[in-house]
Amino acid sequence: MPLPHGNDQNRGGYLLSVIWSQFAISFSFVALRFYCRIRVTRNVWWDDWCCLFAFICIIAFSCILSVYAHNGGAAHRWELQPAQVSHLVELNFVSQVFQVMSVAVGKISVALLIYRLQPATKWRTWLLCFLSVSSLIIAFLVIIIFLVQCQPTSALWRPGTGTCWDQTATNDWIVAAGSYWALVDLLLALLPITFLYKLQISWKRKMVLGMLLGLGVFAAICAAIKVAHIRTKTTDYDITWDTTSLLVWNTTEANVIIYAACLPTVSEFLKRFLGNTALYIAPYLRFTKLSSHGERQAINNGDQHVELGSSTDEGTRMYHAKTRHWSDEDIILQPVEAH
Repeated sequence: MPLPHGNDQNRGGYLLSVIWSQFAISFSFVALRFYCRIRVTRNVWWDDWCCLFAFICIIAFSCILSVYAHNGGAAHRWELQPAQVSHLVELNFVSQVFQVMSVAVGKISVALLIYRLQPATKWRTWLLCFLSVSSLIIAFLVIIIFLVQCQPTSALWRPGTGTCWDQTATNDWIVAAGSYWALVDLLLALLPITFLYKLQISWKRKMVLGMLLGLGVFAAICAAIKVAHIRTKTTDYDITWDTTSLLVWNTTEANVIIYAACLPTVSEFLKRFLGNTALYIAPYLRFTKLSSHGERQAINNGDQHVELGSSTDEGTRMYHAKTRHWSDEDIILQPVEAH
């Protein structure tokens, strides 16, 4: 099929604006998260490091895609030289490796956050472990498929220099992985519902907290849209132009997972600067049961000991927490509705 000429449309500016606007939001959330962990609660844990690793992967693929866009990666294929197309497909391929790792490790960060917030129950713990491990395994499988679908691998961006799998088969594998990840996002978003009703806060605050922890629904939507784009891409006829939308959703999916992982953790920052009117999530108080009067009882679960009681201040319940991570001065105030 002859290639048309004279159409010099380029969506590079659009791609760059999406990449760096979302990057700025992710950077702000990650910075606030570590500020709260280091300066406020002093309890940096594996969920934070996983979030940081996922963000570093976002930095990597954002930089690669910026080079990609500046070199015509969002233009029509027929406006580019064959050598340019080959280089751009290579950049696209490398960026997707970092995107896959960011998505997988970001999900693990969300799972670990839920683990720290949840009451200690075996079925939730095992489910979170399964979702985390399976997400990482899927990521490695996708990367392996990227690497072995063509022999040598460079044949992926240099057609005719090797042998490659049928593209339909490759896309089927990637669609299956994307669909599973969408399911994982959905499960992680809905899982907090199973323990939020036990929190000693008003129903309004429970709803807000549930929405914060349920932001993974948007990541699931992004994954589903990305899968739809992959399924409809059946040809490399205009690969640079056609994959722009896919790259946008790749970027959005990875960043939305960062938002979902960070937003529930920055309430300490909001409390410090906005006062008790801001939503405040008690940092990782884990409990197992309620007393007959609805008050949470003292717990010792091996890594923290929590003593809970009511203050005499009207309209305020005071929770005192002493753990290996917090100082004795850490007092968490949660406003409650007057009865």
